[in-house]
Amino acid sequence: ERCLREGGSGGGAGKRTAERDVERDAEVEGEAEVEGEGEAPAKRAKTAPASDAEADPREDADAMIATWKSLSKLRKAQTKRHKKSDERLREYRSLVRSRWSELRKANLHKSSADAGVLCLANVAAAAAEGEEARKEEYVVSGGRDGQAVVYDVGRGVVLASLAKCPGLISSVAGAVIGGKDDDNASSFVAVVTGSDEGTIRLHSLPSGRDEPALLAERNFDSSPVVSAVIHPSSDDQAVRMIVATRNGKIALVKYRLAGGERGALETVIELTRQGKEKEDVYTAGALHPDGLIYAAGTDEGTIFIWDLKTKALAGTLESDDQQSIDCIAFSENGYHVATSSSAPSTAIQIWDLRKLQSIATIHPNGSDGNGDGDGKEDGQSGDDANGNTRVDIGRISSVAFDPSGVFLAYSGEGGTKVCMVKNVEDVVCALIPSKTKGRKSKKKDEAGPFRGGVVWGGVGTAGAEEKVWFASGCDGERPLRIWGVSATE
Repeated sequence: ERCLREGGSGGGAGKRTAERDVERDAEVEGEAEVEGEGEAPAKRAKTAPASDAEADPREDADAMIATWKSLSKLRKAQTKRHKKSDERLREYRSLVRSRWSELRKANLHKSSADAGVLCLANVAAAAAEGEEARKEEYVVSGGRDGQAVVYDVGRGVVLASLAKCPGLISSVAGAVIGGKDDDNASSFVAVVTGSDEGTIRLHSLPSGRDEPALLAERNFDSSPVVSAVIHPSSDDQAVRMIVATRNGKIALVKYRLAGGERGALETVIELTRQGKEKEDVYTAGALHPDGLIYAAGTDEGTIFIWDLKTKALAGTLESDDQQSIDCIAFSENGYHVATSSSAPSTAIQIWDLRKLQSIATIHPNGSDGNGDGDGKEDGQSGDDANGNTRVDIGRISSVAFDPSGVFLAYSGEGGTKVCMVKNVEDVVCALIPSKTKGRKSKKKDEAGPFRGGVVWGGVGTAGAEEKVWFASGCDGERPLRIWGVSATE
């Protein structure tokens, strides 16, 4: 077990995160009041100051807490429903273990520019209560050409190409805003992009319009943006974003859609650590599905777990290899987080947030030290227990949990693997892109992180006509690849 600490103490750190989970479950069951249970533990944690204000404005705090309660209630109900439907869950797991295929590939970025998909995000219009399937799903791809492209997965067409970003795109995210409570209410797809020159841009893709609109942009002291995500509390009043920059800062940023002054991205709170011996260098970030926990990775293999409600550092994780943390992903149920570096021969770790402990280590290319795990040289293949080809996927670019939290996909230069979270040695599939089989992908930025993305889609365990897919892409390769299986095939 690795050292876990909260300002030198490991017990309090795990307790704070575990208490957040207890609060979430108690809120649904009516066993405890969230505000009452949540405040006392927070006072024992080391708080981080907000640079632009003493505290976040009440409207933003209330919106974030209300969203947390709503999402927690929904997730609790889904968990109960899935537990009651063991047969449905078995069918879904069997589906994921089915024969995967490359459904399609799309060259979304300019052919005149260097090839490279640097980051990906999935945008899903969630189904209304009682509906079985999602209505729409999009993938946002950030390319080496400096553009972000929104791709409609269902129709197989490009929905929009956004204005070119200054510098390389380092982060993309999106969400459907509005139209949740009223079927006739207008909604739009909001997309935020971050660049390695420190600029974030907020775009809107309103329904019925062919051209996207640039709502606002802002530069964060020219420090590279390592993560920019849209907070689930965003609505028809405001779009809220969490932005992490390489200079060790995390900011809650807001764009007003109604009331106030439009056109500006205002900082609501800013989080930085106090009492540190040297400046933190952030290299990756991810937002917990409930919206109140944020994980930031550093160049020395540390992961800071922040509580956004209290602006407190809830805990610290230390990776085994102490390499730069280049990718972070939370499971949909919020209990696990996966982290990895893109450095060669680096392992992936899965952590239990309730205990703040590492529960599994994945060696992506085998455990024999040369990549395969079968005693052969790199580039050769053997078979694992499931008959999957042992793919040397090289440097890791991204990790992602499936919607059920049962499987983890990890993607790299040479392909993508999917394993069971509770048994990481059980690799259910290993996929090699059609044009790169038998050779290495072209590498970019050898001295820096290897970039790319993998995102899951599909209806998860929801519908009878189940489908599951994921999209992957990496630097040095032009296409976005859609892999999938369906119950109807």
